[in-house]
Amino acid sequence: VELINPVADTVANANYRGADVEWYIKADDIVLKNKGGQLTGNPQNHAPQGQQKNQK
Repeated sequence: VELINPVADTVANANYRGADVEWYIKADDIVLKNKGGQLTGNPQNHAPQGQQKNQK
């Protein structure tokens, strides 16, 4: 799989024995890859799409 725009982060909470730290990874999308390394399925384009005007 390939993660699209991954972000790794932590959350730390103090307690009487020290601190608890939780790691997590967020991503905009997850895309399945085949064995040849090519993407399969329809990866989504997360860039905003505006209407293009025809120029003459």
